[in-house]
Amino acid sequence: MSGEAAALRDEIRLLTRSIDDAAAEHERGELSDGEYQSIVRRDGARLEAARLQLDGLASEDAAGTVPAEPAREPVESTGTARRRPWWLLVIAIVCLAVAVGIPVLASRRGAPAPITVTPAARVEVLLLAAEQELAEGQTLRALTAYDAVLRLAPDNAEALAESGWLRYEAALGSNDPVDEARGEAQLRRAIAVAPRQSAGHLYLGIVLLEHDHDPSAALVQLKTAAGLPESVAEQDLTAQFLVLATRRAG
Repeated sequence: MSGEAAALRDEIRLLTRSIDDAAAEHERGELSDGEYQSIVRRDGARLEAARLQLDGLASEDAAGTVPAEPAREPVESTGTARRRPWWLLVIAIVCLAVAVGIPVLASRRGAPAPITVTPAARVEVLLLAAEQELAEGQTLRALTAYDAVLRLAPDNAEALAESGWLRYEAALGSNDPVDEARGEAQLRRAIAVAPRQSAGHLYLGIVLLEHDHDPSAALVQLKTAAGLPESVAEQDLTAQFLVLATRRAG
């Protein structure tokens, strides 16, 4: 499954949450009938389109065909839709093979000599593995891979942002306030070590809006994310939550 499919699943989840939040606000009298219906029409249409697009990708995968993708401008963001070049995947596979103990012959005399894999190479392999797990919907496995990255490189901004977001979501689903706080702390750390990467700002903005109910603080993070390079999926999420945060702040 492609990174595009993972991004679509994220979009479906967040659109569903947006509609549910709007329903709750409508019941509390915070949204008028017209405002609520407008949100349902807008997000409902986007939700249906995303589901149809995801179904189309699944059909193409089942048929063994992969549609050609348009060229994309490189971005600095660390969102789940980020995709590394194929040649880096080949290098990572080679590194992974070495890392699990496959020996090579380093001289003409035939003497086996182990190759030492650097921590940086292991980090790259683990990041690729995490992306693949996310693409296949295996969020807990992806979280494990990102945590392994952090054991090797505690200040890796991509792992901090993605691990923080996945941990927060998992904790929210299991009603675990300790891990919720830990996930938020990781997002803040990601911003501290890489303030010019958008994912940490985007994810923290969502947490501040949906969990901490602080739309003003959320707007600061979401506006920061909007001003930084983002993937297409991140741009859509940032735009959506900017609207929600602006409405709630008003």
